[in-house]
Amino acid sequence: MTLRVEASAPTNERRWAAIAERSPLLHAAYSLMLNTGLTAVLGVLFWIAAARLYDARDVGRATAVISAMLFVSGISQLNMISFLGRYLPVLDERRARALRLSYGVTCTLTLLVAIGYVAYDDRVGAGALQTSRFLAPLFVVAAVGWTVFSLQDAALTALRGAHWVPVENAIFGVVKLALLVVFAAAGGAMGVFAPWVIGALASLIPINVLIFRRLIHTASSARPETLALPEAARFAGPDYVASLFNYASAALVPALMLQWVGSKETGYFALAWTSALTIDLLALNMATALTVEGARDRDRLPDLLRSALRHTFAVMVPLSIAAVVIAPFALEVYGPGYARAGAWVIRLMGLACIPRALNNVAVGVLRVTGRTKWVAVINGVVCIFTIGTGALLVHHIGVCAPALGWLVGQSIVSLFTTRFMVRRILRQDTLGKEPDHVARG
Repeated sequence: MTLRVEASAPTNERRWAAIAERSPLLHAAYSLMLNTGLTAVLGVLFWIAAARLYDARDVGRATAVISAMLFVSGISQLNMISFLGRYLPVLDERRARALRLSYGVTCTLTLLVAIGYVAYDDRVGAGALQTSRFLAPLFVVAAVGWTVFSLQDAALTALRGAHWVPVENAIFGVVKLALLVVFAAAGGAMGVFAPWVIGALASLIPINVLIFRRLIHTASSARPETLALPEAARFAGPDYVASLFNYASAALVPALMLQWVGSKETGYFALAWTSALTIDLLALNMATALTVEGARDRDRLPDLLRSALRHTFAVMVPLSIAAVVIAPFALEVYGPGYARAGAWVIRLMGLACIPRALNNVAVGVLRVTGRTKWVAVINGVVCIFTIGTGALLVHHIGVCAPALGWLVGQSIVSLFTTRFMVRRILRQDTLGKEPDHVARG
């Protein structure tokens, strides 16, 4: 009897497979949301420890270096995260080649851009990389490693292996936190930055072995496509411009704040800003899953969109309210200075969660249907409002100025994205009438 029970009991992997078979969209979305939740918790613990173990100026310098590293890596990825999500599921015969080419091109570009940024920081920048002789070379290694770290998550999701993403990032978060404590005796920005680098690099080999030896050969598409260079360029060009705007309005802001208000105020701002952006990632997770599954079966796009919107708002509305109500109390864990300076940053970003969620889901649809030029417009408007408001008002209303610009930009854009989703997709006015280059794919 015991043997029969054990033989019939499904393994955890089979349970995940059963869920994925019933609803691949929700399987991927909630796997990524779980990853976001785990990353957020471990991230909060990391920054609590950093705030308690390191001087606020060191935290400010480290957050500026981390933001710069994320920006350098981000602009060098050529937005391959979205490209892999859209095309890797349907390139049955050339998946491995496409992924290797993506790694090679983006890592080479990241190396060159990172070296250029180090030279810029030494000559005309804030000099954050010059606080330690090891920080600049470590910055270059970190940027290249983070590029692979980001693309491998996109590959896992595109190949219906999204349940591995929270496992990978949980290990990254634990390693990062442990090393932060180990390096505390040395102090300085290096003690905060180095754990990021080591934690990310540790996952690269095992995850890519999983991808290339197993996942790349599974999850075949029912609607395989071929992809010519002109078609790829028409998709990737505007989408890359969109990614530049996105990284400028999100990842680069703490580095700009370092020049606008100094390292101490940047430290206060950056923790609140990063925490609030983590909430936004939940809606982005659903949009990513929508792109992958919509690419596999575009005929089901209206149904997938309805499901995505319903589940997105079930998660985002309570979180938005919580961010607005408990922001000052939540930031107390970092210290009184962080709570006093960052409360309105999280409140404004919390209010922006709802329009941001609408915009993220709309971007997922736009990528499926090949309308990536509108993705560039959406991110461009938000970028202009975020950085413009920050530059104009930071000395008048304080460090919450970029958050105010973020809220205004997201709200304005959401008026247009909502109209697009209702009229063009949910009412099926143009269902099946996709851009020519998508239809030819």
